[in-house]
Amino acid sequence: MADVDALVALHYRVFNAATHHALELGTDFMRAVYRWFCSTDRGFVVVAEQNNQIVGLCAVNGGSYFMVFRENIGFLIRALLRRPALIFRTLNFERLHALWKSRRFGSSRPNPRSGTGQIAFLAVAPEARTTGAGIILLQHAALECRKKGWQEMVTAVHRTNTAIIRLYKILGFEDYPALNTTNLAGLRLKKLTHEAAFPTGGAGIRPAG
Repeated sequence: MADVDALVALHYRVFNAATHHALELGTDFMRAVYRWFCSTDRGFVVVAEQNNQIVGLCAVNGGSYFMVFRENIGFLIRALLRRPALIFRTLNFERLHALWKSRRFGSSRPNPRSGTGQIAFLAVAPEARTTGAGIILLQHAALECRKKGWQEMVTAVHRTNTAIIRLYKILGFEDYPALNTTNLAGLRLKKLTHEAAFPTGGAGIRPAG
């Protein structure tokens, strides 16, 4: 899996530990997560490249964000044993509560059988943010979801990240209260069936491996 180290490096460049506490679980955990995304049939990563360098990524799995942690539970436990204080972070509690709620209650529960793709990570390097890479990555992620038979995409974004929330809404995402917390805004894109909305190709966009 030649892309894993580059994906982890970009992840740490783009995300802020103050709002994305998964960073504090360490690089071993994040490498395990990206290895899983690159190898599972329940998820995928698409990447944007410039000059043979990965400058953007979009990681999506079928079902809830909880699956990312469940499928890498051994690495998660080791990370928490090294830094147990992470368990008590407010944002972590809120996210875990949102995940538990989304798995328990009615039709709001994302799962692979209901055809939901969960956007776990969307990251674009600063030097690529004026190129439209974020929109193109999301368009290609939507296309991959359609290929898997998933009918909608959902995500939860920190409320302070107004730029990325605007980007999602440009592409038709709507508010999705089932994933809301004090700090996170849930978003959902329904009806991934209109082919005209999605590209069939794209320079520099490819699956990660």
